Amino acid sequence: MPNTNYHCIFTLIQSLLQNCDSLVENFKDDTQPNLNKFLTRAILGKLNDIPQMLLGSRLELDTWEQIKTVLTNAFGNDEGLEQLIAKVCSTFVKQLEARIDKKFNSISTKLEDLGNSFKTLNESVIANKRVIDELAVTIDYLEQSAKNNTLRFCGIEESKDVKDMDLVLSCMQSKLGINCSPSEVDYVFRAGKFVNGGRPRPMIVRFLANIKKAEVYSSKKLLKDSGITVFEDLSKRRYQLLQQAKKKFGKSAAWSAGGKIYVLANNKKCQINSATDL
Repeated sequence: MPNTNYHCIFTLIQSLLQNCDSLVENFKDDTQPNLNKFLTRAILGKLNDIPQMLLGSRLELDTWEQIKTVLTNAFGNDEGLEQLIAKVCSTFVKQLEARIDKKFNSISTKLEDLGNSFKTLNESVIANKRVIDELAVTIDYLEQSAKNNTLRFCGIEESKDVKDMDLVLSCMQSKLGINCSPSEVDYVFRAGKFVNGGRPRPMIVRFLANIKKAEVYSSKKLLKDSGITVFEDLSKRRYQLLQQAKKKFGKSAAWSAGGKIYVLANNKKCQINSATDL
């Protein structure tokens, strides 16, 4: 049994053919070719949807007989309709696939360009990080070099009547047994803001000669249980590294000497240059 939709289209086409036959038969005049062309264009202008798709681009169809033949072959029976619909669907699918392929290729190209941009950016970030790391090492070296002759004394009480220079020289004499004159010290100052009733501020002492600084620092164990401690004045990076080492290995197993950080790991002295060494 033929499909109902096919049957409706078949009935409409048959009606169209009959009406157009009647129109052409009543008005066609072989002596007036322009009138005949007008009739043909008028019929083509009334077609829509699938008939229009089928005939709209067929410029060689300039007579009603040619148009009628094409429509009859295409819409004359269910098989013709099936072939036409299959052809239209196939054409539509191919066009859709072509558009999708074009869009996909465009997206693929953009993604590839984006990937290359990210790769270039990543390489640039890595290169910049390397430069920054190198600059950080250089800055740390320069900062520590400026502190090589400097020690930090903690726990020396503050006095309004006695100068800090005299206090630290007295500490070295009485606690460490080291004679040090003011001429051997470049400067002495308290670090931080004074707080009335607070803990005494650390004293930063810079010696003119590294040998005097080393003599004092090597004697720091004599200050045990005195409430006074002596530390090397380290750069910010090395101070943070020392604190990390003490936290991991213990306060007694991490120390600094000559601006370098050392730890005692498995009864072995090891130098720590960066956090990765921990």
